[in-house]
Amino acid sequence: MDEYIKSLDVDKDFMHDVGNGIMLNNKEEEILKRVGIDYKNCASISDLLFQIEDYLIDYEDDELEMLSSRISEFNYYNNTNK
Repeated sequence: MDEYIKSLDVDKDFMHDVGNGIMLNNKEEEILKRVGIDYKNCASISDLLFQIEDYLIDYEDDELEMLSSRISEFNYYNNTNK
């Protein structure tokens, strides 16, 4: 069990604010960089989601689709008045 705990990369999985209320982990940042989406210049989570969905219209990317779903869910639970 100790070896498993040591093998975890907390920095890679830890969510952090990259600006404008957008929370990403390092792996998610890498995915966005890979497809050329500049998340640092997005004005909001909605702007980032729009850019991701615009990309997915032309290209198929399972990782990016999963990321879009995760961000949408985060946005719903954290930024929607219930």
